[in-house]
Amino acid sequence: MKFAERTELVAPFFVMEFAKRAAALEAQGHHIVKLSIGEPDFGAPPAVTTAMVDVVRGGKLSYTDSLGLPALRKAIAGFYKTTHGVSIDPDRVVVTAGASAALLLLAAALVDSGDEVIVGDPSYPCNRHFFASFGAEVKLVPTTAATRFQLDASLVEAHWTDRTRG
Repeated sequence: MKFAERTELVAPFFVMEFAKRAAALEAQGHHIVKLSIGEPDFGAPPAVTTAMVDVVRGGKLSYTDSLGLPALRKAIAGFYKTTHGVSIDPDRVVVTAGASAALLLLAAALVDSGDEVIVGDPSYPCNRHFFASFGAEVKLVPTTAATRFQLDASLVEAHWTDRTRG
């Protein structure tokens, strides 16, 4: 099988190797505290698992709306209103299978080939690959403990150019 040339630009994702090694050690009986891939070490809350079983038993397993269940999107908009005082039209809420899926869709929708995107460094390695896969030039901007390893307004302002898209 021939892979697209852009796949050669993707650096190895070493955290997955750590995760495999941790799983192997755990299988041998070692107690492992996993801090590598952001995956929780606890299951879904009991109310969630009960609701999932009810849905399966009820046979309601058809495809959902491509942007997420309308009731869920409305509830998320309501959460932002109640918690943060921000009014969001539920039609502007999109539910995905996780942050990576959301960022991939965002990159596809907003980034053109040749655009520049500022990404904090260190950061989750996949994020830069999402942008690069759509032709963006990723500019890694070093962050420190002083900025909680996040981009802040001064870092963004200092690195923003006419080509920067986000």
